[in-house]
Amino acid sequence: MEWLALGFGALLTGLVLARVIGFEYRNAAAHLVLDTVDACVALLVSYLFYGRLLRGRRVQDLLLLQGLLLLASANLSTSAVLLSAFDGRSDRLEVWLPLTIRVAAAVLIASAALIGPRRLLRRASPVGVLAPLACGLVITYLLLGAVSSRLPQALDSGDSPTLLSG
Repeated sequence: MEWLALGFGALLTGLVLARVIGFEYRNAAAHLVLDTVDACVALLVSYLFYGRLLRGRRVQDLLLLQGLLLLASANLSTSAVLLSAFDGRSDRLEVWLPLTIRVAAAVLIASAALIGPRRLLRRASPVGVLAPLACGLVITYLLLGAVSSRLPQALDSGDSPTLLSG
């Protein structure tokens, strides 16, 4: 059964690469739904890891919890409320801010896999879990906002093909 799924995936990838099946540009409405579901799932799983952290007090659980919270916040970072502070530079920040947050989350999750079952010295509090993340998010937002004029431009939406009704 695995070979069938692997073959189907390879066939589909080959068709996209050979341009038999067209690759579409970003659909904002569909990505809004997917990002919302992604954030909700990450928040739910992080809540489960918080309960596990309270019981086991392991560093591994703390890193997983923080990584999942970062993944959830990456989807929220592109909202108009956060990006409105940088008027004309939001198009670049809209791409680079979530990407930077997701890379940081991936580093936390990967380090949780490598660190092993070490125990925390003291009991984990919500402030102790959230404070480093909040500080890191604010610093990342301010740094990327300051250099956003020098960041590479995202894909121009003017290049998007129009949908033909027919």
